[in-house]
Amino acid sequence: MPERLVKHLITALSLLVMVWSGTTYAARPTEPPTKELTRNLTYVILAEALAKPAINKVVFRRIQAFGSETDSKVTLRMKPQAYEAIELERRYVIAYSSVKSDRQFHDHKYIDPKGPRLKNVRGLGTPAVFENTPEVRYLFDTAGKNPPAGEVVNALLRQMARPDEWTRAMVVLEFLLRPELHGLVSKMDREAFDAVLSAGNANSELKTFVLQAAENFPADVQQNWLDGHYRRALNTLKPEFDLASFEPGFALAAINGLGKRGTQSDSKTIKPFLTSNAPSVARAAINAMDKLDRTATLATVENLLQDTLWDEDDLIEPQTRQELEAYWLNQHLTQGSERSL
Repeated sequence: MPERLVKHLITALSLLVMVWSGTTYAARPTEPPTKELTRNLTYVILAEALAKPAINKVVFRRIQAFGSETDSKVTLRMKPQAYEAIELERRYVIAYSSVKSDRQFHDHKYIDPKGPRLKNVRGLGTPAVFENTPEVRYLFDTAGKNPPAGEVVNALLRQMARPDEWTRAMVVLEFLLRPELHGLVSKMDREAFDAVLSAGNANSELKTFVLQAAENFPADVQQNWLDGHYRRALNTLKPEFDLASFEPGFALAAINGLGKRGTQSDSKTIKPFLTSNAPSVARAAINAMDKLDRTATLATVENLLQDTLWDEDDLIEPQTRQELEAYWLNQHLTQGSERSL
């Protein structure tokens, strides 16, 4: 490598004490949605939508309560997204609350003077409006109890295969946050997860949840199937992301997974993400390629840096470049140290 490039890298990295580069994501909840939504002061009911008396308000008639009994009729405030989606004379499983937390003292609750409101699913931000199916009713009816694990898995997978977007999001998150269920998945169950990973209306966050859960599936379930989804994800995604979206997280899951399970030839699939505008994705790509073929990865990174060093149209993000430079320098320092022993 040219001496001036070496000097440039060492100078740049000597000024870098610590760099935190990456895309930040909302914290994932620690409790499954069915448990979180059936806590005290939140009501979950099977209800029929009767009327829309005002903008963003819907009147529901309770048919069945999951947990605490509630009024036979309730008028709920909600966001436009839910208001527009709800159809009159149709039945839904919904969660709502009549209380709110004090902004300064979060443990202090008080009756909301504006009236009861529809809840959102924590960690997803989607309205707590779910399909009225036997599976959904079963999941909320057994929340906080100890039903047979196999029955829970079956209910989750049957619902996951259905297209309703908000309900699917809820059960995918439910499954992810119940790791004791992951080992019970069989090869025959993979179709339900395929439905999420291939669905056009399933966002990248849900697909990420599926890939994360699949890391704990039995080995015979993972074999070939999981690797194939990692590759398809990366072949579909582009390295330039909307950093406000969940796509960088989806890419991270696929790159990290392929780095653990892939072969040398998978480096070609990962390579485009070395120059991603999401530095955390670039870092993951470097690490994954390094595990699969360290010699080729070092040469690839070196060529990238050399080719773009004096390029006036260099489009590599500064923090992504720092990730590449840090890897290059660390590898050369390590090699130099090994040679001196």
